[in-house]
Amino acid sequence: MNVSATEYAAPIRSDHPPRHAADTIKPLPVWLHFLTFPISSQVTIGLAKIFDFEVLAHGTSITNCCEILKGGADPSKGGSEGGSTRYYAAGAAKGSFVEAVKNHFYVFKDSEAKTGMDAKVERRTYHKDSHPTVTFEFVKNGKHFKEEQFEDVSFVDRIKLYVYPKFHAVLAAISHTDAIDSKVRRCAELVFYGVSNFLFSPTLRFIYTRDETKKIFEDDPDYTGLAYRTSKHLPNNRIGLIGVCAHASLEGLKSGLQKRPLRVLAGTVHLLAGSILTYMGLGFIL
Repeated sequence: MNVSATEYAAPIRSDHPPRHAADTIKPLPVWLHFLTFPISSQVTIGLAKIFDFEVLAHGTSITNCCEILKGGADPSKGGSEGGSTRYYAAGAAKGSFVEAVKNHFYVFKDSEAKTGMDAKVERRTYHKDSHPTVTFEFVKNGKHFKEEQFEDVSFVDRIKLYVYPKFHAVLAAISHTDAIDSKVRRCAELVFYGVSNFLFSPTLRFIYTRDETKKIFEDDPDYTGLAYRTSKHLPNNRIGLIGVCAHASLEGLKSGLQKRPLRVLAGTVHLLAGSILTYMGLGFIL
């Protein structure tokens, strides 16, 4: 899809200059995003990896998805009645938890997601794309060795990063059911809205480079290294396939090939799989 990066966009409130001029103009028309719904999200993920972007996922209800696609992510709505926090937090801690998430927008990380010791993988040689967290030096049989420990995203964490946005989509969709007095009706709506949003609410994927994430986001203290949060507005021209098309560049492709060639290869596999799924008519849900 051919989208002009200078014709549309939304302002991004940051002290740092944006990478593209597209971040400083007006929002994209929402119908452009709707046109991409039949296309598999694997196409978006694949192209993002090929052009060296991070894919930052956010899950919410179908209604909230439409609002974000229209005007971008608004941190001022953090902790609102229609969000996942309202249902997730309960009891005496609910008030303080809701206050803590106000004026923040949350996304799950991509390649920089890590959590605890389970995510650490020991390698004997230095990898230019990762920074060692612990270095061991020892002498064995008269020879000097150095072993470096890196933090990588574990397989279990990859599953979590896929499921968590869906989980938050369900929580946002059923947040209104607390106010329903009838137990039968409440149970029915919990099942209906929960299942439908888990299956059909699209996971929103924001497209940023690793350098950009450092300027815009900070670690979410509640997800042990798996998520970011920001108090800045995220424009809708950074979302999904349209976001990739608006910001992809030859510079990004070269950067990916030079610094993360395996990620580019993985992106090619995602792109191929997504093309097949789209051709089969399964792009809407996969």
